[in-house]
Amino acid sequence: MKLDTDLIREILIWCEDKLPDKGRSYQASEIVINDYTSDEILYHVALLVDGGYLKVIDASAGGYEDYIIERLTNGGAQFLEIIKSDTGWKKFKAKAKEIGIPATPVMLPIIVDLIRKAFGLP
Repeated sequence: MKLDTDLIREILIWCEDKLPDKGRSYQASEIVINDYTSDEILYHVALLVDGGYLKVIDASAGGYEDYIIERLTNGGAQFLEIIKSDTGWKKFKAKAKEIGIPATPVMLPIIVDLIRKAFGLP
């Protein structure tokens, strides 16, 4: 399956919107995002887990991969803060394309460095 950076963004936004509900947890298999299959969503949730952007409990059973999503990690929240707005996302994707790599959380340190330089911070 191919990496879909727009789906990565949509999953992070979904998690931020849904997870503040105290007393309610969500399994990755419950995420519904228009135009994406449950397999595509679950694959991209697994990528976010692998990258350390979601804190989860493994709920896999019977050969079927699934996760109970507890929250965004600090890195996931920071990454989402940068890409949440459509404007920020477009700038982020444009910079990634300029550098020649996909717009993924791996780009976060590069973007943070660019922001620091833009504001004259160390």
